[in-house]
Amino acid sequence: MKYLKYALYAVVALVVLLVAAVAIIASTFDPNSYKPQIVQLVKDKTGRTLIIDGDIKLKFFPKIGAQIGKVSLSEHGTDKEFAGLTDVQVFVALMPLLSKQVVVDEVRVDGLHANLVKFKDGTTNFSDLTGDSAKEPKTAEPKAAPSSRAGAQPPVKLDISGIRVTNARVGWKDETNGNDVGVEITELNTGRIAEKTPCKIELTVAIKGIKPKVDLLAKLAGTMTFDTAAQRYSFKSLDAKVTGSALEFTGMDLQLKADAEAEKSAVKISGLNLDGKATRGKDSFDVKLAAPSIQSGPEALMVDGLTLSATGSMAGMQLTQSNLKVPKLQMNLSDSRVLVEGVALTAQAKSATDNVDLTLTAPKLNITADKASGDAIQLNAKLAGSDRSGTVVLKLASVEGSAKALKMAAFTVDVDAKQKDNAVKGTLSTPIVGNLEARVFELQKIVANFIVTSPAIPQKTVQVPLNGWVKADLGKENVAADIVSKFDESNIKAKLGMSKFSAPAYSFDINIDKLNVDKYLPPQKTEKPAAEPKPKTNQPETPIDFSPLKTLNLDGSLKIGDLTANNVKATNVRVDVRAKDGKLNVEPMSANLYQGSVKGALSVNANTNQIAVRQNLSGVSIGPLIRDVAKQDILDGKGNVALDVTTQGNLVSAMKKALNGTAKLELKDGAIKGIDLAGAVRGVKSKFGGQDVEQAANKTDKTDFSELSASFDIKNGVAHNEDFAAKSPFFRVTGAGDINIGADSLNYLVKAAVVASMAGQGGKDIADLKGLELPVRVSGTFDNLKYKLEFGQMLSGIGKEQVKVLKDTAKDALKGQLDDLKKQLREGSDKSSAQGQGATSGTATAPEAKRPEEKLKDKLKGLLR
Repeated sequence: MKYLKYALYAVVALVVLLVAAVAIIASTFDPNSYKPQIVQLVKDKTGRTLIIDGDIKLKFFPKIGAQIGKVSLSEHGTDKEFAGLTDVQVFVALMPLLSKQVVVDEVRVDGLHANLVKFKDGTTNFSDLTGDSAKEPKTAEPKAAPSSRAGAQPPVKLDISGIRVTNARVGWKDETNGNDVGVEITELNTGRIAEKTPCKIELTVAIKGIKPKVDLLAKLAGTMTFDTAAQRYSFKSLDAKVTGSALEFTGMDLQLKADAEAEKSAVKISGLNLDGKATRGKDSFDVKLAAPSIQSGPEALMVDGLTLSATGSMAGMQLTQSNLKVPKLQMNLSDSRVLVEGVALTAQAKSATDNVDLTLTAPKLNITADKASGDAIQLNAKLAGSDRSGTVVLKLASVEGSAKALKMAAFTVDVDAKQKDNAVKGTLSTPIVGNLEARVFELQKIVANFIVTSPAIPQKTVQVPLNGWVKADLGKENVAADIVSKFDESNIKAKLGMSKFSAPAYSFDINIDKLNVDKYLPPQKTEKPAAEPKPKTNQPETPIDFSPLKTLNLDGSLKIGDLTANNVKATNVRVDVRAKDGKLNVEPMSANLYQGSVKGALSVNANTNQIAVRQNLSGVSIGPLIRDVAKQDILDGKGNVALDVTTQGNLVSAMKKALNGTAKLELKDGAIKGIDLAGAVRGVKSKFGGQDVEQAANKTDKTDFSELSASFDIKNGVAHNEDFAAKSPFFRVTGAGDINIGADSLNYLVKAAVVASMAGQGGKDIADLKGLELPVRVSGTFDNLKYKLEFGQMLSGIGKEQVKVLKDTAKDALKGQLDDLKKQLREGSDKSSAQGQGATSGTATAPEAKRPEEKLKDKLKGLLR
């Protein structure tokens, strides 16, 4: 009992001492006294503003520590928020405090968020925190921390029993390519974190983004060890699993196992095993990769025992089996060394009726700065099917020289392929020289000849020779080629270029002496007219896709001496094309055609789906041009045409309705096809009763003119004209109306005024009608135009002279009618007597014959109809 009592005294005393210690710490230790020092330290070190919202609270249960509420860190030199967190708790070990050491025991973080940005100039908003920014100004030396009431601050030792992070998000925005991705850390749990001490880590993250399109869930587990002084880090027993979708791939399921070590800029991976599955549309993939050892550095790569197998489907082709083995691969660009041994690839694939076999062998290739040697490399590809077959053999001769003067005597490609009645057979060969140190390679002298056989081309068999060179400078990221070829009657010279591999910029300069595109197109089928018209089906239009222009960077020129395309003939054709930032400009567009010339420009803005066209045709013979382009014979003449229009939309119908701009036409010595205005005026005598006449266009009729001009104001797809004018020796034509481009229809009123005429242009009949206006209404759809001769409007506006002419004409006509009537009356009296006698003897009663005066009235009515 005595010992128990002493034990209770000791326990009570210990509790009293612990309570007293806590009371002393609570009354003497003020954590908020550190806030100004922490804020100032961050400001001095980083140039950023740290805001700690609220007081730092001490916690004594279940562990000793501190809790900090909302915290935010600004961007460098501004008040804009860079990162922040909702709540953080830091606990320290009790025993080290007794020896005046601060050892972090546990860290809990909730609501961490940060916005990482890469600017257009390549800098980032966090480079000053990683020590990678050479542009960051040197910060002032931190001020000495003032002593607190508890004395000088003890050093903090990095020894954390664990870290727990929940509800964290890090955003990444790259202004150089528009990428915008967010990484959400659902939960991060670690074991003890200390220098040179293995630490278990479990991490669950979600990666989501619109550009690139990604929605992935990743789970990772393993053991991490780090030595910050030596910059050595390792991750043992890494086990990662990724599921979700990325880019065009869905149903992704990737599993990765490996050990990884990183020391400064070198990385070593051992025991790598990757098993992945994914789908892309109707295609599917299943890949297995294994590599016992991979080592890489800034300019070096070493791979031992790499094996890769894959199956799946792509573009209707089923990859049934494929295996790649690379026993040894070593590359070091710093000292120009390359060693490849025993590379072997086999693959089999199958489509509906075709089988594909592929084999590649590369026994050995050894290149150093002083010497290069290697065995021949060969790739065989074979296609066998019911409708097509072919073989491609690629050979690379043995290597000699050195890394700075690498030589391959011959690189050859043999092709022999058939598809039904079409065939291609030929060979391409060239020596290859290269410099691994400068990373420059050149196909010095390309010589090729291919024989193309096809019943679709007029010659049935065509030889296509090819000569030139290709040079690639990988260091400067550019490729240039100079090619000369001949196809049928076309001699082709082309200079091609590409730079900036990550965002390619293309250039070209192509010269063709003669090209007939129509010659190689299949003949147009002439459809027989159906017995009954088929009802129109409202099929939705296919939208025009402008998106390829948004990434296109192109600058080039095309020149063709003699061109035939879509039945249009032109010479001295030149087209210069430039495309960048979603904008395509084609200027100039020039050519000589149909006894004249054309010069203009075309621009397309893929960002707004806008198109602008400016064309000027000078001295062009319009008739042959319209007949060749539109297959319509409606106009003849020679002169000028100017067009300046803009439109917008992604459907052809929408573009036609959104058309705006101006157009102008000036022609001489031509004819309007489909109507003969002179013939219409000459026929006035029989039509002066005032009735309008509508008729379809007659291909044999035409109205000649010496001059014709018109200008159009185009708004919302409707071209309006007020100043149409045409002249000829016997009439003057004016007109006004609308051409509805969106509806493919026309509503136009032409007025033909008769002027003095010489004999042979209508004679006295036309001259007597001098000043008379004949209105012609042209209306209907483009493929079914109607011409309406509006005589009623003409007669309502005639003057006294025209009335006299019409009276004289009526007299002449009436005289002729009376002579005919007298003759018919005489013949009628004889017939009436005979019919009367027949009626007496017959049973039927004949109709009563009209009296002569009634017949005269009928004739007059017919005359005035």
